[in-house]
Amino acid sequence: MTPADGPQPIDTTIPMLRDRIMPKLREKLPLEKARWTPRGDIAREAKQVTADFLVANRVELNLLDQRDLVTTLVNSFMAEGMTASPPPPVAASGGDAPASIPIRSVIPTSSTTGNMAVGAPLEPPPPTTTTDPYARNPSRASVEQAKLKLQPIVLERIDTSAAAKMGRKDLGRDLTGLVTELLIENRIQLNANERQEVVKQLLDDMLGLGPLEPLLADETVSEVMVNGPKQVYIEHQGKLILSDVQFRDNAHVLAIASRIVTAIGRRVDESTPLCDARLADGSRVNIIIPPLAIDGPTITIRKFAKKKITLDTMLKFGSISPQMQKVLRIFGRCRLNILISGGTGSGKTTLLNALSQMIDHGERVVTIEDAAELQLQQPHVVRLETRPANLEGHGEISMRDLVKNALRMRPDRIIVGETRGAEALDMLQAMNTGHDGSLSTVHANRQ
Repeated sequence: MTPADGPQPIDTTIPMLRDRIMPKLREKLPLEKARWTPRGDIAREAKQVTADFLVANRVELNLLDQRDLVTTLVNSFMAEGMTASPPPPVAASGGDAPASIPIRSVIPTSSTTGNMAVGAPLEPPPPTTTTDPYARNPSRASVEQAKLKLQPIVLERIDTSAAAKMGRKDLGRDLTGLVTELLIENRIQLNANERQEVVKQLLDDMLGLGPLEPLLADETVSEVMVNGPKQVYIEHQGKLILSDVQFRDNAHVLAIASRIVTAIGRRVDESTPLCDARLADGSRVNIIIPPLAIDGPTITIRKFAKKKITLDTMLKFGSISPQMQKVLRIFGRCRLNILISGGTGSGKTTLLNALSQMIDHGERVVTIEDAAELQLQQPHVVRLETRPANLEGHGEISMRDLVKNALRMRPDRIIVGETRGAEALDMLQAMNTGHDGSLSTVHANRQ
């Protein structure tokens, strides 16, 4: 367009502006030199060319869009430069001039299909005999190495306090652009799927529970057991299986543990090395760290069941007989006091939740637990949770304290998630002083 033509309306979307400005950037900076030109120099040229173009065409962009346009130009230009043919070797003159040395990317790619055209190796990587457990999965190895290198840079370049307030979708969109830029800047070669996995893992570390997020999202996993950074077991369909999930080190595990307990106002450290907690979805968590846990921080998560289990469901699965189902329904409706006993993981809490559905919706129910995990459906439920002592050893609210207090709250029923201490006496007294239909569980070697 010449000045005589006068300004014409143009498409001001970032991709269209990039396509129109890119030829002008190629004129200013030869493409074949992009591989050896510092990113800062390319960015300066791109910024100047962009400013000249916007003024000449009377295009108005806010500062944020201008920054995004320049970043897109730089990324595209460098990507083209990585695929441009390298200059021919310098001919030897009297044996003094060395031949050019091909440059290979730091991280070998696992696939050539769909890869980003950045840092493409000019020669195949040498065969490796590494004993790294990731060696059997090149894609995972590339993702892990890229994440380890990019994570500290990402944390330096973003406002972590602002990021913590953003939704996962918005933060993910911003991180995708930043990660793409950093991959080019650091000559790291990843395909689209691997790049998305890096962003996902960064999001999990920043907003979620890091490596545990895929296990928590898997509905076939009922329990997660972290025995130090390199050993994570899961319970899948009633069987314990060693998963391929790993943490970087003990500090990584401890950081995730601290995030869990901090969310509910508790702490886990050397002065308080064990803690019961819960996740946002109601999953029960137990954490124990060194010096009590010798091999590293240990996290045990009993996952919250997404689907409510009723007496009908238990009958369908064969957990109870038709006769037992009928008896339990009668017990619940007749306000009988019920104590459920059994070993660890035998389903005591599951049965307690199923029985609680027999409680009339017009009754006031008070639940008392160390870590709230009961799933009552009644509208009038008051949930109480114990509190550990502070650093000075004061302020503890025990299960017994809560049972005593519950008697003053005009309850129709009291449900204690697990009776295992002095609160047993108060629970028995409550059952015999007009609070019929109370429920609780106790540990035993059999039902």
